[in-house]
Amino acid sequence: MIHSFRKRIIIGGLVFLLTIITLSILRYLFPYTGLAAIIAFPFIYIINGILIFTTILLSKNFNPKKFIVTWGISTVVTVFVSMVLFPQEFRPNVFKQISNSISAIYDYESCPYSDIDILFSSNKDNSNNNNTQERYLVALFKYRKRIPLDGSFHIYREDKLNIIGKENSAIHSINEIPNKLETGQDKLMWWVLELIYD
Repeated sequence: MIHSFRKRIIIGGLVFLLTIITLSILRYLFPYTGLAAIIAFPFIYIINGILIFTTILLSKNFNPKKFIVTWGISTVVTVFVSMVLFPQEFRPNVFKQISNSISAIYDYESCPYSDIDILFSSNKDNSNNNNTQERYLVALFKYRKRIPLDGSFHIYREDKLNIIGKENSAIHSINEIPNKLETGQDKLMWWVLELIYD
């Protein structure tokens, strides 16, 4: 069966659109891309564009089942490439951050109160040091009713230093916390914690 060039171009365009959507979601969830984004994003578009163009050329005479499987694989690979090559300036790669988030949420019941200071303690020497951000967020959620609401507690403690350009993260109400979370990853984790544990 011959699949028309127009049909293959439309499907290829939709898969490329998925690359754009994937990168937009990743930028929202994991915004700390640093200068590496200047190189990484065009590289991701080029790699995925080549993959899609190759699929357009190769899938012309495929039977319907092989056509669907080929485009399915191409779609999965483009999303995977986008996630693998997505840059992070000082945080672990995207897959590791997702894994850390799931692990921290899974360990909710055993989360100690001391994790509320894990990001800011001078001694971060522990076996779970690689997921301190996620553990902190789970502790913040679990012990949110124990934090002072007089404005002395800051979600991100560097705000106490009045760093220029930082939004004030002083807490006066528990309801303010979700709106003052900095990253999409933090907001998503908070939402999942509310869904499961509230």
